[in-house]
Amino acid sequence: MDSTPFDHVPAMIDLQKTNTVRAWHYQEAEQMDFSREDAADDLLLNEILWKSIRGPNSAMPPPVRAAFVFAPNDDDHDHDGDDDIHRNDDDDRRVRDDK
Repeated sequence: MDSTPFDHVPAMIDLQKTNTVRAWHYQEAEQMDFSREDAADDLLLNEILWKSIRGPNSAMPPPVRAAFVFAPNDDDHDHDGDDDIHRNDDDDRRVRDDK
């Protein structure tokens, strides 16, 4: 760990000043609920942040939604005990037996 001392440089802007009337969509940002996670509209918040940083005429990229999908292991079995799913070794996919 680097414990070299450093010189403190005080901020040259007001760190308490937020969402001025010049900020893009400051009215909407003022109404957002940040008291708990995921309470604010994430798309609107992202757009406000994007346009505040990149400019009001900049195009925001479309959102990307992702989900975590976990593939079952070879050791996984059906919970009903009949184990009617097996691995097809030819193309490495699970297939259902047609009984």
